[in-house]
Amino acid sequence: MVAQFDFVIYIEPCLVSTYEASTRVSLIVYNVGQPSLTDGYYDFKESPVCNYPEFVKLTNLPGFV
Repeated sequence: MVAQFDFVIYIEPCLVSTYEASTRVSLIVYNVGQPSLTDGYYDFKESPVCNYPEFVKLTNLPGFV
């Protein structure tokens, strides 16, 4: 005996409830003549951790950044 059934699978996505910077740049110091600014960073935390890829875009920054 063979039986065939159609069924639907629902996948609930991981929903991020909070997303905030846990480490923030408080002061940016750039020495004139240095090739680039390499100090200072942001670290973002999400809750719950869904491990989605993160893309952060910063605009209107000075050229040396």
